[in-house]
Order: sequence, then C-alpha cells, then structure tokens
Amino acid sequence: MIEKLMDEEFRYGEPEYSEAEGEISEICQKLNERLDEEGRGLLGALSDAYIHQNNLIVKDVFRSGFCAAVGLMMDYMKQKG
Repeated sequence: MIEKLMDEEFRYGEPEYSEAEGEISEICQKLNERLDEEGRGLLGALSDAYIHQNNLIVKDVFRSGFCAAVGLMMDYMKQKG
C-alpha cells in the first residue's frame, strides 16, 4: 500500500480525471483564441494559481488521511493489548 501511495506516476481518479483534464484544456484553448495578449497572460496566471491551490489541498488531504490512519492503527494496537 505504501508503495502505491508513493508512486508519483499512479493516476488517481481515472478515467474521470483525464476527462476533466481534457475539458479544461479545451476551454483554455478556446479562451486563448478569443483573448488578447494581456487576457492570455491573465488566463495563464489564473491557471497557475488554481494549480497551486489544488496542490496545497492535495497535500493537506494526504496528511490528514495519513494521520487518521496512524490514529486508527494506534487505537487498534491499544485495544489489542
């Protein structure tokens, strides 16, 4: 299980993740075609900010889940003796 969690190439959420990724790329491409240079810069900055925000959430969720699992394991070990 630890090896699976540490595998950075494993893609969680498939196939929905790839479908959403494709939809996002298509929307960005359409917006890029309609925007001027300043608008494209703002769209890029917005995309970067969203990615950064998402990465922060993922790290917190992983940390929270890991701590919960350790807590459950400790409770189990206490009850087991």
